[in-house]
Formats: sequence, structure tokens, C-alpha cells
Amino acid sequence: MRDLAKVACLCNLRRIQRISSSLMARRISTLERSIRRLGGDLDQMLLRRGLRLHRSVPEEKLLVHRGMGPGQLEEFYRLLHRYSFRLWLRDLIKLRRGAGPGDLSSYCTPETSRRYLLTMARMGIVDVGKDGGWRLLREGVRSFGETLEWFVAEVLKREFFAQVRYGVSFRSPPPGGDFDVLASIEGSLIYVECKSSPPRGIEAEEVAGFLERCRILVPHAALFLVDTHLRMLDKIVPILEELLSSTPSSPHPEKRAVRRLQGEIFHVDHRVFVLNTGRLLSANIRACLLDFMKYTRSALAFMDRGF
Repeated sequence: MRDLAKVACLCNLRRIQRISSSLMARRISTLERSIRRLGGDLDQMLLRRGLRLHRSVPEEKLLVHRGMGPGQLEEFYRLLHRYSFRLWLRDLIKLRRGAGPGDLSSYCTPETSRRYLLTMARMGIVDVGKDGGWRLLREGVRSFGETLEWFVAEVLKREFFAQVRYGVSFRSPPPGGDFDVLASIEGSLIYVECKSSPPRGIEAEEVAGFLERCRILVPHAALFLVDTHLRMLDKIVPILEELLSSTPSSPHPEKRAVRRLQGEIFHVDHRVFVLNTGRLLSANIRACLLDFMKYTRSALAFMDRGF
């Protein structure tokens, strides 16, 4: 009798779980429909701008892949929060093969490098031989840029509850290059340009391309994000200032001034931001989004403007 009671309890538990899952699915569906009606759906925002998706970044260009299990994907995402690990991955992609973990210890100890290699081997990203030699299995990955875009998109999705697309290009208007990360947050279209190169490797043409894509996309806010701990003031900010000063005159020139928000985060009229990843990427992104909402979306924004 006791065994029968256990079976009955187990059946009831499973039935309750199925009902709960069904209710949750219906609630999510209802919320998604509500978001679309409010105009906050990302694809609808793009269609209203006449932008039709042409292609997204192919999977073979990413370090993450379908063969990774949910737990491995979660572990990889967690590791990507470490700046030293992202630097290690850049070396991994650049070298592509090596005799041992010491080849990848520019930004960490050989022991940490060995641990990273074994973790990447479990994830199917590298192959490690018995002699310690290793080679990158993701042959289509030629730079860290696409994986950085995936990571930034995941941060926006997981920590800011955003709808996201990354590594996309559009059929029309005339191509302006790939749009690294697009997000819908509280009904606002957010555009993030991601740079995996250090500031010294970024030229004026790349910043100009970012501004041109802003003109095509017409986002509510745009972030020029450089994956570094180095200063933005030394090179990136002067480039942006020069580009903005060379554009046709405006009745409000003060809105084109580049001002410091905090640390190595700068803004132009609280809508265009230049930032590094710093110690915590999500904190820097949050600072930009909060500033944007405070000065453009808040019911008390007029008080902060001095009216």
C-alpha cells in the first residue's frame, strides 16, 4: 500500500508540473503579445525603419556551438566575464595551435592556461593531445569579434531582460556594414558596436562607420564598446570629437560635446556613449542605460535639465 501511495504522489506531482509548465507557457505568450502591441518588439522596430534582415553571423565564426550542452554554455558565459580569459581566447584564435599551455600564458599563469585548455577541450573548442599539444577545432573562427558580440548580446538578454539580435546586416537601405548588437529595452532601440581590438588598433574610419550606422538605424541610444581596461580619452574620444565637429553646424552645438559620465565612460547628449568593458561589463552598460533613461525617459528629466 505504501508503494502504491508513493506512485500516486509521483503521478500527481508530474501532473502538477505539466499544468504549471502549460500555465507558464501561456503567460509568456501573453506577455510577448503585450510587448508587440506596445511597440517594443525588436523586429517590429526594425521593420518600421524599413530594415529587413539579410543575414546573421554564421555559427562557424563563433567559439560557441550547438554541440555544447546547457551546462557548458553557462560555464563559457561565466568565464567570458573575466577579462583575462577573453585575452587568452584572442591568443588561442591567433595562434590556432601550440605545443603546450605555456604558449597561451601571456595574460595568466601556465597552470591557469592549462585549466582553460582542458575546459575548452571538454566543450569541443580545442583538441589537447597526450603530449600537451593543442589545436583550435573551430576552424571558421578567425577573430574574437563575433564571440564578443554573442557575449554582449547574452549580457543584455540575461541581465537586462532585452530582446536581442547580434551580428546582423540588412537588405536595405544600402549596406553600412554589420550591426554588432541590437536590443529592445523598455521600448527603446539600443545599438551596441563592439570592438575587440585595443584602442590603438581602432581608426577614425571605424568610428565614422559607427556614426553612419547610427544614421541608418536611428536608435534611441548607441554604445561604442571597446573590450579593454585602457583609457578611452587618449584616442577614441578625440576621434569622436573630431568627427562630430566636422559635421554640418547645429543650432544646439552643446549637444555634440563629448562629456565624461564616469570613469572611462563618455557620452554625447546622453544618447551616444563611448565606454570600455572595465572590471565589470554589465556595470558599465548599466551606467549608460541608466543615464540615457534618466535624461530622456524619466518623468523628472526636466528637473535634471535645470528647468
